Amino acid sequence: MTGSPTSDLEVHQFTDAMSTCTLLVLPGSEVATTILIDCGSAQGPDSVRRQARAFVHEVLRRVRPDGAALNHVVLTQPDRSHGNLLLPTLQGIQVGNVWYGGHLDQYAPDIRDWIKGHGIAARGFPAAHSDIANPLIRHGLGKVFVLAANATGNVRSPDTATNSLVLLTTYGSLHVIHWGDATAATGRFIRANHPTLGEKTGPADLTLLIGHPGDARQSWPWQPDQASTDTVFLGLDENVPDSAEPPARRRHASASALLEHPTNAVDWRLTTTP
Repeated sequence: MTGSPTSDLEVHQFTDAMSTCTLLVLPGSEVATTILIDCGSAQGPDSVRRQARAFVHEVLRRVRPDGAALNHVVLTQPDRSHGNLLLPTLQGIQVGNVWYGGHLDQYAPDIRDWIKGHGIAARGFPAAHSDIANPLIRHGLGKVFVLAANATGNVRSPDTATNSLVLLTTYGSLHVIHWGDATAATGRFIRANHPTLGEKTGPADLTLLIGHPGDARQSWPWQPDQASTDTVFLGLDENVPDSAEPPARRRHASASALLEHPTNAVDWRLTTTP
């Protein structure tokens, strides 16, 4: 049974210290757009294969009236720990598009064969690419932009972490940055291209910076005191925001608390302000 379309931006994460798998749901009046961002484990696919598969299928069954279907899959970088759960998880799921950081030749042969064998449209990005004027994906109020792709200036660079695909999702006044494993060099690249991004993100009442333990806070090119007072940094190692902080920083303390329990999937439903 499929539930009615949601009116909230949904960010679902199946993740722990060794695994990452994020499912983004952009709401629509009739059909939601679904985006899977990475799906892999540093411990190998057998470690959480069943859990990751159940996580993705459960969300898709609820939000898609056409059953198991993904509009987009995003592979932020070729590291196996970001994609080795992908094929076991997506068995029986129709995929529309694949977007990737780096060069497709750097990805595992099974992923390349899956893309080719299923006739999936796959696209990378030019060297040193960043564009927050033209959405990569747009659905209803939701827009997904490329903050950085191939920041080394070399699409085939062996520095795959710096070449990571970093996304910015906006939904009305909300901003969510999907950081992944991007490095400090990627952060400097973003700041050079969008110097005021960290100080002001428009009418945003919240910005979530999602990354692996330590990566986001250490690599983000703006210090907290330079960032908007409405910016909240959340990562897998983040503690619940201090009660003395402004309400905007405490608004999603429950999400931060969930991140401390790796056996639970994180389920954020974020409602934009008018």
